[in-house]
Amino acid sequence: MYRSLYYIPLAIILSFSITLTAGARQDGESERKGEQIHESTINEYSLAYNLIDMGGAGVEMEGHEGHQGSAPTHHLMVYIVDPDGNTVDRAKVGFLVKGPEGAEQKVMAMGMGDGYGADISLQHPGEYTIRTKAVSGDETLLDSFEYKAD
Repeated sequence: MYRSLYYIPLAIILSFSITLTAGARQDGESERKGEQIHESTINEYSLAYNLIDMGGAGVEMEGHEGHQGSAPTHHLMVYIVDPDGNTVDRAKVGFLVKGPEGAEQKVMAMGMGDGYGADISLQHPGEYTIRTKAVSGDETLLDSFEYKAD
């Protein structure tokens, strides 16, 4: 008798928790801002890139380290998911951005939410090459893609 009294509240609690999580997003994209500009799979890791236009906000950061005098115009985010579907949350991530005029920007990204982000300058229209290096434990991920800025 006492045993059944124990299982009834447990069943109620479990059914309530299942109801609460049924509508929750499980894909890890709930807090991602900006426009998704690229996706890659490297060594079975998924990398998704989002770009946030900072508008005029970059003017205040004109001397920002790593931009060689160019004010940042955008914020570049990369979201890394391991082969098991878990967010990689303790990596060292850096970007090398080469612009259409040949100038290069090297920036280290910092952990932000479930991704890694850094300010970059895309002030000249044309084709940019974006290279990413992420090191997490024994795994080193190298990625590269082209992005066309208007």
